[in-house]
Amino acid sequence: NTFKWHNHKGVNEIMFVISGEGTIKDNDGMYTYTRGDVFVFPSEVYHEISALGTSISKFVFIRVFVD
Repeated sequence: NTFKWHNHKGVNEIMFVISGEGTIKDNDGMYTYTRGDVFVFPSEVYHEISALGTSISKFVFIRVFVD
């Protein structure tokens, strides 16, 4: 399960990990995630989210529109 390389124009995105494990890639590198982690993706920053193995990850996304 992967959210392919993408960005959100005019939107800051906050991602809260409810369950699962995986990796997040952005322009600065690659990071692992697990339950309880929080990530912030500023507007227009490209990122990719991938679950590890057969695990199913669940997230809550909060999107804040910016001028």
